[in-house]
Amino acid sequence: MSDGNGEKRWLTWLVRVIVPALIAALWLSLSAQLDDLRCEVREMRAEVRDELKSQRLVNREQDGRLARLDAEVGLLRDDGRGD
Repeated sequence: MSDGNGEKRWLTWLVRVIVPALIAALWLSLSAQLDDLRCEVREMRAEVRDELKSQRLVNREQDGRLARLDAEVGLLRDDGRGD
């Protein structure tokens, strides 16, 4: 015959000790993974921000060159040496 009281104690122990411990371990694991993802996102944002700043500088330099070339072409046209 099965001992109903022993089974009840086992289930009670399982519910009161093992299940909360498993939930806590899962929570800690997920929390650590979330922290890692947050750090990765911060790093990626910083990289993108730096790349955008770099690209803006390149664009400003190119805009300055284009403005100088436009001015030179305008001068050549005014002098009648260009079209």
